[in-house]
Amino acid sequence: MQLAYAQKRAEQASQAKSVFLSNMSHELRTPLNVIIGYTSSMLDMPEIYDNLTLSQVHQRDIQIVKDSGYYLLGLINDILDLSKIEAGKFGTAL
Repeated sequence: MQLAYAQKRAEQASQAKSVFLSNMSHELRTPLNVIIGYTSSMLDMPEIYDNLTLSQVHQRDIQIVKDSGYYLLGLINDILDLSKIEAGKFGTAL
């Protein structure tokens, strides 16, 4: 009886963790995608600045922000994938 109860609680905790990670990943991805998109635009579309060229220093700094955004996005995706693997749902949407 206690074993079945403990197993049910563990399954509920695992499911709650999966839901939390799915929601968390969405909440983190949204601003990261804005950061990545905006920094990409700054670097690749000089027309948004009346065709003024950004200085090398600014370009380098913006590239660092963009690269860091991609790095964080990769970490979030890895955490979500790990959660899916643990839940036995890898390859399916949470």
